[in-house]
Amino acid sequence: MTSRKPRIRTISGTVRKGYEPSENFNPIPWPLFAVAMALIAWGAYTLFTASGYADKTPTEVVSSSGNAENSLADNQEEPDHSRGEALFVTNCSTCHQINGVGMRDAIPPLAGSPFVAADPAVMASIMIRGIEGPIEVKGNTFNGKMPTFGSTLNDDEIAGIVNYVRSRWDDDSGEQDVRQLSAQEVASLKSRYGPSFEPWSGGKALRVEFPIMASQGVTADEGRATSSKEAAK
Repeated sequence: MTSRKPRIRTISGTVRKGYEPSENFNPIPWPLFAVAMALIAWGAYTLFTASGYADKTPTEVVSSSGNAENSLADNQEEPDHSRGEALFVTNCSTCHQINGVGMRDAIPPLAGSPFVAADPAVMASIMIRGIEGPIEVKGNTFNGKMPTFGSTLNDDEIAGIVNYVRSRWDDDSGEQDVRQLSAQEVASLKSRYGPSFEPWSGGKALRVEFPIMASQGVTADEGRATSSKEAAK
């Protein structure tokens, strides 16, 4: 009589007792393998590159890419003259015009004006005290009247207008980063000229007050408008 091995009944069928289960060999799909190898290679390259930059200073890293000069320039923020521009439009553009051309025979232009191109204290002094009488700009004589702003605008506002005008119309400087006037300088000028803020008597008075302007000459028309008080200085 032939012996039979006991069988085990399962859901999938009947198997012999003692059967050892096993899995068939399922290789990794080649597309997935290729992606994995590419990621490994990219990671190794990134690690190698980063280790090379780690030994360099920030300036050397930028220089190696050829952008050092541009990066340094980008870090130097230009002054924000938006508030000064708004103040200029409100307080000055009626006479000097938005484009700074002024008014014929009355209000001098700002572009090419020696008073704008001079030290900012000159223009600040004009704003603080105002001006009455002839003033020459670009070979033309203007005989209008500029109001006094020393009592109506604060130190920061006057500095803002001066800095905006000089940054836009200072043709003689040849530079964008002209010297900025501070509110403290305006306060010092107000203390010097106040509290009455008597208007300047024409362009000659300004040239007498500021020796830097004297080298630009004084016309006869400007001289006639100089008061005895200013001429005595």
